[in-house]
Amino acid sequence: MGIGQVLLAVLGTGLLVVVTYDILITTITPSRGAGPITTRIGRWLSARMPTRRARTSRLTAAIGPLSLVGTLAVWGALFTCGWWALLATSPVHVPGEVRASALELLAHTVTSISSLGTGYVEPTTVIGRLLAALASLSGIGLLTLTVTYVLPVVTAVSRRQVLARRISALGETTTELIDLLGESAVTQSVIDDVSASLRGVTQDHLAYPILHHFRAPSRETALAPNLASLDEAVTALQNRADGPLLDPVPVRALRTAVEDLMRVTEQYLTGHTSDDAPPWPDQLEPGEDDPLEPDEHEQRRRRLAAYVREDGWDWEHDVHSPEDDEREPSGDPAAA
Repeated sequence: MGIGQVLLAVLGTGLLVVVTYDILITTITPSRGAGPITTRIGRWLSARMPTRRARTSRLTAAIGPLSLVGTLAVWGALFTCGWWALLATSPVHVPGEVRASALELLAHTVTSISSLGTGYVEPTTVIGRLLAALASLSGIGLLTLTVTYVLPVVTAVSRRQVLARRISALGETTTELIDLLGESAVTQSVIDDVSASLRGVTQDHLAYPILHHFRAPSRETALAPNLASLDEAVTALQNRADGPLLDPVPVRALRTAVEDLMRVTEQYLTGHTSDDAPPWPDQLEPGEDDPLEPDEHEQRRRRLAAYVREDGWDWEHDVHSPEDDEREPSGDPAAA
């Protein structure tokens, strides 16, 4: 084996190790989030993602699917290049005993990975045939892991939108939520249900970081403004002049679930963080009897405001007074 073949073997093996590690970390280890390649793709997209969605912009609505397709394309390209380099280390011929060209070898690589056989190109050594067989087996594995990654991502997007709809059905503004939750006999169970669903969404974001790039088409299906409105309403109900209305135990569970989601998603915030939380509306400002320290409220609301702006919505208009359920984000988030 010449020096050129050794270099190709090292290059191919290195590419396969890197991409396989990234695929395995991303697809089957949900507690660790995404692999290094997928993480870098996500951060690159976050830095270039539009921060304000125009009413006629279709690009922003498609950024989630494009991110998913882009990640899969990078995996496929690196995987193919790795096997291309490895298969090039063994002589490969086309009919007529002519040594295959680089493009013919690429076709042989793609055919092997896709488990369609070796095509009209045939390896001439035992090692070459063994490498082709291994490429076919690894291709089956890549396809299986890709399917097991894509389907849960789609399910997670739907689950997040269902939670947003559940909150918006209770009220589309903070005031509406205060009125309904303040008079409902099932408020405690509603908060418990939202907290449980929110913990599931948080785990989805941790397992599938690409989920952050999927934007909802309307406010009623957008989790960020609906969750912020609910959090503001709960704060108001806990600071009524005649005493807290809600049991502190489910409220604490909701606060913890919100903070967990903020910690998972804040790594994708691209310049929308602020040192100050949004100003308190007069009727919502915590009173002396509030069980939480002012700093706890400020930190949580600051993170929520950044989450809302990153998702393309405006705190003042979309959290407290959205015009209707089909409203697009209003104003420039960067100026909110």
